Order: sequence, then structure tokens, then C-alpha cells
Amino acid sequence: MAWGSADAREAYRRFAAEWVAGSFDTPAVPVGEQVSVAEHVVGWMTRADLVYRKGGELTSVYLCPRGAMRLLLDLYGETPTAKFDAAKLQAVRGDMVRCG
Repeated sequence: MAWGSADAREAYRRFAAEWVAGSFDTPAVPVGEQVSVAEHVVGWMTRADLVYRKGGELTSVYLCPRGAMRLLLDLYGETPTAKFDAAKLQAVRGDMVRCG
């Protein structure tokens, strides 16, 4: 499916409608529980593994962020997402720059 094609626009509209309707497969977090950055990364990677495919193969939208995710997990994997703020994001970005 080519970017900008009628099929791509239709797929995006369907995705957006499902997202708004809440019909995506993401388990709810019980009230009072802390979710770690690592748990969010695993959730994203699991979902992305299903969504970001072309001709049955994983696309760069899935493959490229993996390096960034590794750095994020190394620094803040066990951090509760509620405590992950802009300063921590800047620290991850700085680490990415240092690593090239």
C-alpha cells in the first residue's frame, strides 16, 4: 500500500475511527497500579509488530525505533511512566546524540 494512495488513506481513516471508538487491543491498567516505561515499550512493540508490515515484512516504522527504545530502556525502563517527564526525555535524547 503506497503512502498517499486511496488504500492508505482508507486504512488510516479506519485506524483513526477504531482508535476513537476504543476498539484497539490494549489492556487497561487497573486503577492505582504503576506502569513502567518498559511495559509501555513492550506494548508499543507488540502492537507495531502487527500494524507496521508491508507484504508480510516489518517496515522501517517498526525497525528504526528499536535502537532508540534500547537507549530508553537502559536509562528508564523501570521508571513509572507517571514519573517520566521532559527532563528524562532530554536525557534520553542526549544519550542518543552521544551514541551517534
